[in-house]
Amino acid sequence: LVNRSIGSSGINAEYGDVGMDHVIICTKKNRKLDQHLVRRLPHPYKNRSTFEREMRQPIGPQWNSVKAFRNMIKPSETVLDGHIIEPISVPKGFDKVPSKRSRGKKLQI
Repeated sequence: LVNRSIGSSGINAEYGDVGMDHVIICTKKNRKLDQHLVRRLPHPYKNRSTFEREMRQPIGPQWNSVKAFRNMIKPSETVLDGHIIEPISVPKGFDKVPSKRSRGKKLQI
């Protein structure tokens, strides 16, 4: 246990475990946990709260009924065996190939 004395300096008063002998709050950064943190918001989410709400909901069959679990993991598009999948079309403006002369030049914005 780390014994901190409560002084009038105010530095020790910022800890949340002041006055609790049975509690130790570690303020060190966990570097092993840091690799699992999300740096940017993933594609389909518009804001942080919706992403965090989705991540809080467990997906496994242990927490949900079998029917709900199957609906959660069901792919959004299904194609029967043997059917041809048409390629996506290129949006307007993306079908132009840049000329060799324009390579290396910066875009004017």
